[in-house]
Amino acid sequence: MITKLKALREGRAFGELLVASRFGLVGLAATAVHLAIITLLIRAGLAPLLANLLAFVCAFGVSFCGHYLWTFRSSVGVSRAIVRFFLIAVGGFLVNSALLALLLRWTTFESTTCALIAILIVPVLSFLASRLWGFKA
Repeated sequence: MITKLKALREGRAFGELLVASRFGLVGLAATAVHLAIITLLIRAGLAPLLANLLAFVCAFGVSFCGHYLWTFRSSVGVSRAIVRFFLIAVGGFLVNSALLALLLRWTTFESTTCALIAILIVPVLSFLASRLWGFKA
């Protein structure tokens, strides 16, 4: 039994689970930064759309650094990785928006359910894109 657990722990599945867990933790940290900054900026009187853009840029920085240095421990050059990850982030936002619009238009789900579905699908796609292309040499 102990050898099976050791083999599982050392196996590829455990490694991928560890990377996915790190991806999730970095994503949660970036989301917290985004929420904190947008809240502060809106309360300071900044227009919500501008506040959201500035908060996104800050959260993107947290997300990129976390994924580059910790999640994927990438050996890709920083400039190449940041361009790729930016494309993934923008692509994720566009997919999220399109999916939300489609769900709202073509299903009878409540708006919050549609948003939840879109929110849960995009991180999976972002993880796969980051793992297979964004931070890969």
